[in-house]
Amino acid sequence: LPYMEKKMLDKKNRSAALAFIAIVVCFICILAMGLFYLASVRRGVLNQATANVLSMTQQHQVAFSNFIEQDRERLHSFAVNFAEGDSTDSKTIESKLTAFGRIDAVYSIYDIDHGLYYSNYTNGPQELPEDLLKEYSSFQGSGIRRPYQSIINGATLFGYYETFRFADGGRGLLQKGYDSSRVSAEFSLSFYNDQGFAFVTDTNGDVLLRSTGSVNGYAADNLLDLIRASGNDDAQQTEIERLRKLLTEHRVGTETFHSGGTEYVYTFVPVSAYNDWYLISIVPYAAMLGEANQVINNSHVVSIVLVLLLVILGLATIYVQHTTRSVAKKEQTIHYHEQRFNTLATFLSNNTDDVYILMDHESYSVEFISPNIFRVLGISEEEVSRNIGVLGYATYINNNAPGYDDLHQLRGDSTLGPFETERINPQTGMHCWFQETVYAVDIQGQEKIVTYISNRTAEHETQEALSAALETARIANKSKSSFLSSMSHDIRTPLNAIIGLIVLLQQDAHEPDRVIEYAQRMSAASQHLLALINDILDMNKIESGSVTLNIADFNMAEIIDEIVSIIRPQTKAKRQEFKISISQLPNEHLCGDKTRINQVLINLLSNAVKYTQTGGSIEISVRELPQVVPHYSHIQFRVADNGMGMSEDYLNVIFDPFTREKDTLTNKIQGTGLGMAITKNLVDLMGGTIHVESRKGEGSTFTVELDLRIQDGEVDTEFWVNHDIKRMIVVDNEEVICRHVVTSMLRTGVEVLYETDGEQALSTIRAAREAGNPFDLILLDWKMPGLSGLETARLIRQNYSRKVPILIFTAYDWEDIEDEASEIGIDHFVPKPFFLSNFTRAVEKVMGSRKMSAMSATKVSAAQGKRFMIVEDIDVNRLILNKILTNCGAECVAAENGQEAVDLFMKSEPGTYDMILMDVQMPVMNGYEATRAIRASSHPEASTIPIVAMTANAFADDVRDALDSGMDAHIAKPIVLEQLELTMRKVFEEKERRAGS
Repeated sequence: LPYMEKKMLDKKNRSAALAFIAIVVCFICILAMGLFYLASVRRGVLNQATANVLSMTQQHQVAFSNFIEQDRERLHSFAVNFAEGDSTDSKTIESKLTAFGRIDAVYSIYDIDHGLYYSNYTNGPQELPEDLLKEYSSFQGSGIRRPYQSIINGATLFGYYETFRFADGGRGLLQKGYDSSRVSAEFSLSFYNDQGFAFVTDTNGDVLLRSTGSVNGYAADNLLDLIRASGNDDAQQTEIERLRKLLTEHRVGTETFHSGGTEYVYTFVPVSAYNDWYLISIVPYAAMLGEANQVINNSHVVSIVLVLLLVILGLATIYVQHTTRSVAKKEQTIHYHEQRFNTLATFLSNNTDDVYILMDHESYSVEFISPNIFRVLGISEEEVSRNIGVLGYATYINNNAPGYDDLHQLRGDSTLGPFETERINPQTGMHCWFQETVYAVDIQGQEKIVTYISNRTAEHETQEALSAALETARIANKSKSSFLSSMSHDIRTPLNAIIGLIVLLQQDAHEPDRVIEYAQRMSAASQHLLALINDILDMNKIESGSVTLNIADFNMAEIIDEIVSIIRPQTKAKRQEFKISISQLPNEHLCGDKTRINQVLINLLSNAVKYTQTGGSIEISVRELPQVVPHYSHIQFRVADNGMGMSEDYLNVIFDPFTREKDTLTNKIQGTGLGMAITKNLVDLMGGTIHVESRKGEGSTFTVELDLRIQDGEVDTEFWVNHDIKRMIVVDNEEVICRHVVTSMLRTGVEVLYETDGEQALSTIRAAREAGNPFDLILLDWKMPGLSGLETARLIRQNYSRKVPILIFTAYDWEDIEDEASEIGIDHFVPKPFFLSNFTRAVEKVMGSRKMSAMSATKVSAAQGKRFMIVEDIDVNRLILNKILTNCGAECVAAENGQEAVDLFMKSEPGTYDMILMDVQMPVMNGYEATRAIRASSHPEASTIPIVAMTANAFADDVRDALDSGMDAHIAKPIVLEQLELTMRKVFEEKERRAGS
């Protein structure tokens, strides 16, 4: 029995031992499974968090790259616009910088050839230091600049550049720079409540842009230094080399490192906009785990409880295991929902500009704030949690701000808003616009308040831009209509002169001298009319606001003659006195835009006629002031009248478009208010100044000053020797006029004396004759006190047998005295003001010589002995051109279209044609196509035969198109013989030069 009992006891003991062992084994298994589970959860959380960080880094890289690409495209369009102007046109460069530049960026233009730069932070051109000039000279194309020290404001800037060529061929560079700290702030990533941060580095790890965070207080200039700072053993060196290789190969990935006992995760993504840059995010592991650590800690507690329960309640192991599985499942569900909520919150924080705030309806305590509030509003979650009132610092555009009473009345599904507000971000200082709405909601029986703040800045700016564009278009349309209306007046001014001269031409057709004079005046007026029409038809200039200058040689006498032919009929119609005075003008052969100068002076004189009463006086004076720029004549034009005058208030806006003084007198006078604005713009374009002085009822004086280049060349002294003129006398009661004639004749070699009255002139002439040194020519003013010019001339003819040439000097029309002057023996008339070129022509006519001075000597026509092909589809145009060329001693062959011209050329022997004059717009084949066909042909002279375009389209684009098609030159219709001669001579000389080289 004891043996059996002992066996049973042993069996129970063995069973108990087996049960204990089973419990222990189960415990160990459960413990191992629990530890494995916790490790798996931790790995899953870390992997998911790491993937989220990598995904957000990639998304931010895309935004950063798009920002760079869009800004570079915008910079390119600006560079194209700057390339349309000259490098020397500093005013246009500055105005464009003002239009394109933004306050939050530094725009700068670099004139490489002149070593200058401009910016929207400086006034006028600045000299570029030699080291920076050398650096900028090496730039090619376009690119992104690493952060650099700005010479403009001393800040560290990040930006882009693009090189270009100015219209005059100068090298230029446009650069846009942002403050690096602003760019860093705008594109810095924020992870896990700002515990994570980011860098932009190059493939060597050098930090280009950084967030405000640091790793354990260590803000390295090189990312690799962060890893190197965590240790110096071989493992760190291996990790550095591996990361350097990954960056060089432009990989995308995730790595870890330790620093100061903290484990960090970093993700690296190449920046697509710049192959050498990387966007790298660094986040502590602890921050990535976040709330998941609480789940893991709870799991540890559960595991400990399970162990205790297994020890105490061994038989309840199955139950405990079942409970553990149930708890684990619930915890997984909670973790899943928490992770999904955190992912959604992170997505909203980094990808939307809408802010959500949840408050308790009774206490108004904040229960939830979307994490993006700091990025959108510049207010931290802590500030809002402490005081919800910080949200009230906004400007409500159309409504009053809601108060606590309004919030208290919210019940059920009621709503406040939406409200349109404007806020200033306290971090960036930027103005932003929002739409804000407040909702009342019920959550599990508790009343809550949800505030929804939606960023509408982009929509607001788009609307503002559209409104500005609409207003600009409206103003542009109004300006265009007003401009055309104003130009109708300018067109009619020379047109009226032409019509009046045609009437005179018909009346005096039997008098050759007057016919020539009328034809010259009609030519001057028609050239001015043609220039005006060219401007009106060139709509590109009107729409873009750009007008170009046509710089060429001209004679000041031509300008004055053309002005007189247009303005004098207007003054005669109103019985106004029109005076012209010239003093101190030794250089009458200048370079400039003759048409624009004419337009400015005619505008001023036409206004003087218009606003001066009948019988009033108008005067234009021209004189040369001391030189400001070497080799340039500083000319002053002064237009004065004794008309209505202007008030002091109107003088402040006289040069603004569409402005006219309103009173009972001026209201009866038609006008658009554009004349003075156009005049001011033209003067500015020519680099001059305009000033006005006026008093109501006392008249006005406009003063224009221009610097005009002096033509190269010398006065032909041989002309005066050939015409046997060594001494002359000038008689005019105004001494300043006499001195002006003496000054103008200084370089001719002619000795000039002057007297200021007729009696004294007779004595001087008699004394010179008695001394055996008589005058060879006498110039007499028409109207003088005492003896007039005609009376003085009559006495000279009566008392001297030698018929010395006598010319009458007058500022008036001489038709009324022409018969009397001829009877007395006056040889010819010289118009005032005195110009050497006018005087030379008068002397030549008097002396009977057909040979002009070296400046205007008659030369053998460039067409003499040449054979031309005229390609023109209009019969009358072919006839006119054929007549012009044959009169010059040329032979002509005609073709009616481009195809016929190509066929004639291909069938011809080398040397058959010396030049092809090619119309552009023709049927069958136009001039451009015909020229390309000739240049591409196998004819021996295909590349050398001169081809000159003839077209009524006379704008810069037409000239460029002609040259691009292979033509040698361009002549605008209607064909002017002088321009044709000049062009032919230039083309033939260029052909000879190429043949000689």
